Order: sequence, then structure tokens, then C-alpha cells
Amino acid sequence: MHNSSIRELCLGPYSQDQIDDWVSALNPHGYVKVMETLEFILAVEKEIVGLSILDPGKAELTALYVSPRHVGQGIGTMLVAEVEALSGEADIHALHLSSTLNAVGFYERTGFVRQYDSSYTLPCGTVLPCVRMMKRL
Repeated sequence: MHNSSIRELCLGPYSQDQIDDWVSALNPHGYVKVMETLEFILAVEKEIVGLSILDPGKAELTALYVSPRHVGQGIGTMLVAEVEALSGEADIHALHLSSTLNAVGFYERTGFVRQYDSSYTLPCGTVLPCVRMMKRL
């Protein structure tokens, strides 16, 4: 689901080479580490259709992905709401994220505002342009 979300929803704003490098950086051990140290939320409808990751220590939504077949069905909005609920429990008053270029409009619709252009560097050195965003809770 994670790979197909990147491959199908991010092509356009990002080149095929960037996407290939991005997907290559994903590995099972990375998921295990995240699940052990951060808040990992899954949306399941017979299969995993979405995921989000909250880093409460940084007050940051570090990931949100929805299966391409399930885009537009409210899953991303539901995941944002779950992250916001967990943030409230952690006494977080402002949530931050680095949005992929294709997801900026989605985050704006959920109340996030643009702060500045930024980038994320993959382990292989490939740079992905992003937009830093924030939402007061």
C-alpha cells in the first residue's frame, strides 16, 4: 500500500527516478522501528488502506499515505483526525508536517497552513522538494 501510494499518487510532482529512490528506501525493519518508537496508525478495510505516523516528541505528523484505490473516500481525513486526537492526549498544541507537493491541497483542506518550502533528503542522497506546514490544535 505504501509503495503503490508513492508510485501512483506522487508521480508528476516527482520524477520516476525520485520515486524509485523513495520506494527503495522503505524496508520492513524501518516499519518495526517506527512501530516501537512512534504512534503508528493504520486504516484497515479487509486490507491496509492507509497509514499515518505521529512523532509526539516533535509534534510532527511524519507520514500519511492512502491506497490509491481508496483516495477520496475520507480515509486521509480520518487519519488526520486520529493524529489530532493523539496529539491532544499528548498535550500538543500545534502539529507540524512536511508535505509532499501532491498533498499540499489535502492538508490545506484539513486546516494546515503553509509555512515555507523545504526538502527531504533520502538516505541515498536524492532530494524531495516538500512544503512545511502547521496546524494549531
